[in-house]
This record gives sequence, C-alpha cells and structure tokens, in this order.
Amino acid sequence: MGPSLYGVYGRTAGSGPRTSLMDSSQAIKDSGIVWTDITLMRYLKNPRQFTQHPLSMNFRGLDNWQDRVDLIWYIKAACEDKAKELKEG
Repeated sequence: MGPSLYGVYGRTAGSGPRTSLMDSSQAIKDSGIVWTDITLMRYLKNPRQFTQHPLSMNFRGLDNWQDRVDLIWYIKAACEDKAKELKEG
C-alpha cells in the first residue's frame, strides 16, 4: 500500500506524508515531477517506466485512457475538497 492520493494533485512527487515508507520513494523524489494532468496520465499508464529508475510496485498501470481520465478527475475533485476544508477551517 502506498501513500494516500488525497491532496496529491499539484504537489511535487514524493513530497507527501508517508512517502518515506515506500521503497521507490527516492526515485520519485529525485524526479522532481509535479503531479498534473499530463504527468498523472503518463504515470497511470505505466508507473514502472515513469522515472529513469524503475519503480518497484504491484500496480502495473491502467491501459484504458478513459479510466485514467476518470481517476485524475476524482483525484482533482478530492484535492479541491481538501482545499475548501482548509480554507473554511
């Protein structure tokens, strides 16, 4: 199990809570990638080939374009909800 995707959109890869618990976190941190529509589409298609150093994980990716779009929409919606909570809180 990896880190939570809650709040990941717009964040630098490997900078969230619990990333230190992942074996592949150093490759992600070193990538300097910011999670956007484009980077998430590439990552979700084939995470093992996403960085210069292969990632060790069970998730092989999502082949279906629409599945990736739907997941990114969900992630963005969750991030917007979190931003509203912080602003109102």
